[in-house]
Amino acid sequence: RHIVFNSHHLKNCLSPVLTIFSSEKAKKEFADRITDAMGFWHSKTNDKFGLIDNAVFDTWLDYYKPFAFEILETARAFCNERKLGSDVLLVMEKAWDNFDYIFCMDQENLDDLERILPSNNKTYLLIS
Repeated sequence: RHIVFNSHHLKNCLSPVLTIFSSEKAKKEFADRITDAMGFWHSKTNDKFGLIDNAVFDTWLDYYKPFAFEILETARAFCNERKLGSDVLLVMEKAWDNFDYIFCMDQENLDDLERILPSNNKTYLLIS
């Protein structure tokens, strides 16, 4: 299935950016246009995953893993250029090393992760 967007969806929600500094009424109208546009985008479905104009992946992880790796590669470059702190990159590298573990969480893995976290860790697990 193909998703078609009319240009007015973007134009109507993004053109009056300066109105966010205007009156309360203008701010509300701007927020309503953004909300309407986002609602329109989120109402579209597809049997595939990916970008709106190129949804070709069978699973969300088939799409997201290469995308996440590109973000990591960009972070590495930024760190080399001293545009990103090495501490941030270290966290990103650790997350990448554990990508499959993180994104394949079941209750057993969540319990295991909670068990191995140091007791003084400031990370909070959201377990539903």
